[in-house]
Amino acid sequence: MVAALPLLSASGGNLDNGQDSELPRRWKSERVVVQELAGYENGDKVVVL
Repeated sequence: MVAALPLLSASGGNLDNGQDSELPRRWKSERVVVQELAGYENGDKVVVL
């Protein structure tokens, strides 16, 4: 899955990674463990909020 999201500034750096920053952040990311629908495997996906 690929999501193309607009950046607030052309140089990037809009993802909040939990560190303090002088600039405002627009997006947050979170890792979520998901279960396969057709099997027993678990995998993690990154969700951008």
